[in-house]
Amino acid sequence: MATPHKYRRPVRPGAVYSLAGLLIASLSVSAAPAAAQTMPDAGRLLDDIQPPRQLQKSSVEALPAPLPRAPLQLPADIKVQVETIRITGAQAFPVAELQDLVGDLTGGQHSLAELEQGAMRITQHYREAGYLLARAYLPTQEIKNGVVDIQVLEGRLGKLSLNNQSSFSDDRIREQVAGITPDQALRGDTVERGLLLLSDIPGLVVRSTLSPGASLGTTDLDIQVKNGKPYDANVSVDNLGNRYTGEARINGSATLNNPLGLGDALQLNALSSGSGLVYGRLSYQLPINRQGTQIGAAYAQMRYRLGEEFSNLDAHGTARIASFYLLHPLLRSRQANLNLQINVDHKELDDNIDLTATTTRKTLNNLSVGLSAYRNDDAMGGGISHGSLSVTAGKLKLDAESAALDALGHNTQGNFIKSNIQLGRLQRLSQRWNLSAQLSAQYAGNNLTSTEKMSLGGAYGVRAYPQGEAPADDAWLLNLELRYDVTPQAQALLFYDGAEGRLNHKPIAVDGNNRRSLSGVGTGIRWAGPQGLSLQASVAWRTDDAPNSDKDKTPRAWLQIAKRF
Repeated sequence: MATPHKYRRPVRPGAVYSLAGLLIASLSVSAAPAAAQTMPDAGRLLDDIQPPRQLQKSSVEALPAPLPRAPLQLPADIKVQVETIRITGAQAFPVAELQDLVGDLTGGQHSLAELEQGAMRITQHYREAGYLLARAYLPTQEIKNGVVDIQVLEGRLGKLSLNNQSSFSDDRIREQVAGITPDQALRGDTVERGLLLLSDIPGLVVRSTLSPGASLGTTDLDIQVKNGKPYDANVSVDNLGNRYTGEARINGSATLNNPLGLGDALQLNALSSGSGLVYGRLSYQLPINRQGTQIGAAYAQMRYRLGEEFSNLDAHGTARIASFYLLHPLLRSRQANLNLQINVDHKELDDNIDLTATTTRKTLNNLSVGLSAYRNDDAMGGGISHGSLSVTAGKLKLDAESAALDALGHNTQGNFIKSNIQLGRLQRLSQRWNLSAQLSAQYAGNNLTSTEKMSLGGAYGVRAYPQGEAPADDAWLLNLELRYDVTPQAQALLFYDGAEGRLNHKPIAVDGNNRRSLSGVGTGIRWAGPQGLSLQASVAWRTDDAPNSDKDKTPRAWLQIAKRF
């Protein structure tokens, strides 16, 4: 629950009634066949529209990392006296640092295989530091006075060639990869970051090729850049909507890539469930430096009208959101990404009940700072780990009448702070079996208004419950999926969802039971077909209490069909 009052009957989320309005609203809902349904408001509906953000994917052809040479297979009885190991060709690390890696090989007799193992340690040291092509080896030599030479080839960049067939100038492309400089040791992280940041520019396709250089120990890099698609678009239909505004929805988005030639992007999103809900969002972002930093601005607007049990209230409302944001890749590579995001949001939410001539106006100003991470690894057969952490500080302002009632109840007006965390792992079990686990949680410093709460039920939560079920100030949500690749295009899954939440951080007497626990099991399928077609479908059975926000459905089914252009 969100906005309470001094009367014995609690106000439903998002609506602050006068006494007459409370009586009429109570009569209207008491006619519902189920337990009193929860009345959604602009904040709750707005939150349900926005699914979790997707992980950033690499779009540049991966650079190969040559495997280390295996130790020489020599007879164990061939040994030489080693007094000193002399290392040449090293510039990236102090020689003393490298000599420490092979210090156990001095002052005794050692086989050539042991010496080769020592050279491999130096090679591994370079590789772990990101020098993809570095190699230490034993050159042909005559060992005198116990002095053994180890030669280091750091894999220096010889020639950097650019084959630019895009609409960007050569100078613009070279500026983006300026960190990759000839005659320097070729570091994998530097090369990958430059190429991946280049490929992140909308409308570009980037490929790279490594080839032997003209001089010993050098490698040439050829970068090919072409224009990609000038636009991206997709459309989908689903039943993920709220029952009171329409479950069936159509959703579309279109992105213009590089419309002004600045590496920018202009995106339009639209969603509708008919007369019940209409939503639109326009955003624009562009890079501001060669380090991948981007700034952007967005404006979104939503209007809704409630039906079903609330149709006789003539309840409707609007939401307007202006946003400014900054994105910066702290780490960008094939194996791992770490991104910083800063958001400033201004929200204006209006909820109206014409039957009682009641209007609730909310204004929020939020600042959010977050980190998101993504990593590939080979652990236990290979997998992907991902996570995010954000802290939001904001201020809520209510209209005068709503503020007076709010002060007698949950006292949501004023400053607030909340933190969100998400941790996930996709683990490969075998060639066809995978296990996905994701834990999401929110903790608030005080009672929150509806748009800042975390919903436990719905297509992105516990799937056995309706969209927007159990909005809570403090909550955790666990999603487990066992996935089986039926074909390369189709995947079947079994899942378990569980969640628990404290509806109000600081409950008041009229709240009653302030905790909700939801859980459910189900099965589903995902299919990625030809021509950009895709389908997701699932059915879920609850294993906990019945929902409060909607009629109970067992099983509850979700369906989404999408087409990418």
